[in-house]
Amino acid sequence: MSAFNEVYHVAFVHSESGNSFRDKDNMFGRPLWTKLDKRHHTLSILGNPDFEMTPVEAIAASHTPQVSQGGVGYGRGANPSGAKNWSLDINVIFPNFFVDVASGWYFTYNFWPLSPDRTFYEMKNYYAPPRNASERFSHEYSRAVLRDILHEDLHMMEQTQTGVTSAAGAPRHDILLSDSEVCVRHHMKVVDDHVRGKD
Repeated sequence: MSAFNEVYHVAFVHSESGNSFRDKDNMFGRPLWTKLDKRHHTLSILGNPDFEMTPVEAIAASHTPQVSQGGVGYGRGANPSGAKNWSLDINVIFPNFFVDVASGWYFTYNFWPLSPDRTFYEMKNYYAPPRNASERFSHEYSRAVLRDILHEDLHMMEQTQTGVTSAAGAPRHDILLSDSEVCVRHHMKVVDDHVRGKD
């Protein structure tokens, strides 16, 4: 779940597909805003206003909001900081549920642990019902873009798990996390407290 609690990886894992989530002033996806609750947290991430869409992406975005176009208006409760270049809010509900709210649509994740090194990952997209074929195309295009981005994430997680479980060396218990990973630190602390019965 940690990989979905921060955005700095976008510059490396999604160097082509994720350019809408960073700009020249925020190259490494620092959160625009965060809120840490006792067990849950929210972070708002950047939408690059200068991102140049592909021609097909621009056609899709002319009918309904796309994952890549950043904030084009938002409903009550979204973008709590009122950031100008907002893209979406990542809402993490302990222990294993995410609700990511974007402009005009949202998606959810569930992470179901199967063993110490296996997880069933479930993701769903939610859009307003399409009123015509153009909106249906737009929704499907957005799903495909998000699918490709998530495939990059999942590939990296599989590679990371291979490294963690390899015999490359003794297990490490010290993980260095930056300020951009404050939500990762928060989630790790909540899990640790829960396992130790401190919550």
